[in-house]
Amino acid sequence: MAIRSLVLASLVLAACATHVPPLPPRDAMPAAGVEALMQRRATPTDLGSYRIAPGDTLALRVLGSPELTGSFRVSNSGVLTLPLGVGPVRVDGLTEPEATTRIAQALSDLLVDPQVTVSIGEYAGQRVCVVGAVGHPGVYALRTSNQTIADLLTEAGGITSDAGTGMFVTPAREGSDGGQLEALARLDPAAAVDLARGRRDTFEIDLTRLYQGRSVPEFGAPVRGGDTLIVPPLGDVYVEGWVERPGGYRLSHGTTLNGAIAHAGGLSFPAAGNGVRLKRLRRDGHVETFSVDYPKIVGGQATDPYLETGDRIEVAANPVKLVPWGLYQFAMKIFRVGVSGHTGTVEP
Repeated sequence: MAIRSLVLASLVLAACATHVPPLPPRDAMPAAGVEALMQRRATPTDLGSYRIAPGDTLALRVLGSPELTGSFRVSNSGVLTLPLGVGPVRVDGLTEPEATTRIAQALSDLLVDPQVTVSIGEYAGQRVCVVGAVGHPGVYALRTSNQTIADLLTEAGGITSDAGTGMFVTPAREGSDGGQLEALARLDPAAAVDLARGRRDTFEIDLTRLYQGRSVPEFGAPVRGGDTLIVPPLGDVYVEGWVERPGGYRLSHGTTLNGAIAHAGGLSFPAAGNGVRLKRLRRDGHVETFSVDYPKIVGGQATDPYLETGDRIEVAANPVKLVPWGLYQFAMKIFRVGVSGHTGTVEP
C-alpha cells in the first residue's frame, strides 16, 4: 500500500502544469521598465521643477563680476550669503528660475541690470534610500543631476558578499519628496522588499551577471530624489523529494539547479530524471512552476538555470523504480532486524 501511494504521488507531481525556465539574463538590454526610466531621465530636464533645499549648492555666474561668480551653499536656514556685502538671500523652496530672479533683485542695489545665471550644483535636498546588503545602508543626498544607480551603490559602500541574486529599485513617484525614507532605511531588508513588491513601478535587477563579471546595464540608470534601492541578502533554497538529503540549503552566488541537487547528495535511486520541477514565487504572490530536463542539464545539452532565494526544487519518483526500491528497503529492514536480534552465544 505504501509503495502504491508513492507511485500515485509521483504521477500527480509529474502531471503539474509547467513551462520552461527563464533564460539567463542578457548583457545588452536592461531589465523591463528600466529602459523607459533611462530614456525619461536621460537629461536633467525632469528636475526643472525641483525646489531648492537647505544644503544644496548653487552655481552662480554674474556677468562682469568674478567676485560673485562661483559655488555657494544654501544654509540650514535656507539662505544664500553672497560676498561684497550683499545681504542674505532666501532661496529655499524656489526653482532655478525663481532663484535667478530673486538673486538678481538682491544685486540690483550693487550692479546696474545684473545678468545672473543660477544652476543647482549639488542636490542635497534630493535624497535616495539605499538599504539591505550594502556596506553602509542609509539615506544619501544627490550631489549632481547625473548620478546613477552604480554611483549610489558605490557611495553606500558597495554590494556586500551576502547580497542576493537580485536587487529592487523603486522610482520616486511624481511629487514625492522622499520624506519617509529615513523610516524605510531602518526597516529589515525583507520588510523593505515586501513594500517594494507592493508597488507596480518597482523593477528588479538581476545581479547574477555582476557575480559572473558581466555587464549590468541597469546600473547606468539615473537616480532621483525619493528613489529607493534595496539589495536583499541571500536566503535559502529547498530541495525536496527523491534526493539523498532533502532540505533547505543556503544560496550562494551563481548557484544553479544542478548545483543545489548536488548539495542535496544527488538523485536517489527511485528519482525520475524527467520529474524535476523548479517552483518560484512571483512578485504577484503566485507560484510559477518550471519543467526541467535534468538529464540534458547534466549532459550539458540544456541551460542550467540559476536559482533565486526561496526557490524550491521538487524531484518526483520513477514509478518503475519504486517497486524494486521498496522491495530492497523491505529486505534491508528484515536483514537489520535479524542481525540486531541475534544476541545468543555459541557454546564451545
